[in-house]
Amino acid sequence: MAREHGTDQNTPAAPADQHTERPDAAALPAPNTSPETPTPPRRIWTSLVAFPAAAAGLFAGAMGGTALFLIAAHLTGEHESGEEAMESTGFLTSAMAGAMAGLAAVAVVAAILSSERTAARLMLQRPRGHWSLTALFVVATPFVGWIGAMLLTTMTGELSEHLHQLAESMAEAQGLAMVGMFLVITIGPGLAEELFFRGYMFRGLSRRLPAVAVVAVTTVLFALVHLDPQHMLAAGVLGLWLGVITWRTASVIPAIFCHIANNALSFMTSRAMYADADRVGFMDTAEWTFGIPPALLALSIAAFIASCVVLVVIGRSGANAEPSA
Repeated sequence: MAREHGTDQNTPAAPADQHTERPDAAALPAPNTSPETPTPPRRIWTSLVAFPAAAAGLFAGAMGGTALFLIAAHLTGEHESGEEAMESTGFLTSAMAGAMAGLAAVAVVAAILSSERTAARLMLQRPRGHWSLTALFVVATPFVGWIGAMLLTTMTGELSEHLHQLAESMAEAQGLAMVGMFLVITIGPGLAEELFFRGYMFRGLSRRLPAVAVVAVTTVLFALVHLDPQHMLAAGVLGLWLGVITWRTASVIPAIFCHIANNALSFMTSRAMYADADRVGFMDTAEWTFGIPPALLALSIAAFIASCVVLVVIGRSGANAEPSA
């Protein structure tokens, strides 16, 4: 009687856990994919277009900063003339503060408008390796600055007018003016320039270009925004170091601290070497350490060698792992 229903009792039943594939299975996310975090589009033109926007932000910020300073100087009567105000330390500090604010604004706004989370687009994420490695990279940075100074000495022999004026301004600043200039020269570029070049731009270019090319492109563009040829050379050496750190750690955070440390040391050595107005100053070849204490330079060389080893190791160990945000 069972055969009346077309069923063969001798046919084994399907296992209980066997199931038929659902028609919509292809629409489900992959096991390791979250629908809330889609893969960002692999385009780099936004990063390249952002560079002229950054240049415009630097210029507009500098103009805005100097305009505010001149208005304040006029209202307070601190300077007898506009020409005197423009030669003051406050004028230079205001211009630099405005420029860094403009660059930081471009980086943050561009990151907000991107398809990624803002922190990820700026590479503000936990670096590979232990946090203490950032301290090692910071200690190694003075040696990188020393290399840049040696190249300037070898290739040019003397400071350009722009760098000479900048060094003199750092040496002459006193009191609150000195504190303000120190903060602007150290924290300003350390945050603004790193968020844009080793953050927003580095992340965007990494989608299509190999890592070495990304480091090279961001280093060249970073050097170009410094305008003065001598400053470009020193900035290029620093930018290369910071780019390698960002590449191997997959984070901009160590580069931020290294940049701040480099500029802080430059500020202090410039003040020390320009204390006597009759001295040649930063490019005095007799001062082979360029104002860096020999003990610190020796320590920095050792840290640089150790950093190179560490960067190779953590880069390999983290090649197939995404750093956590």
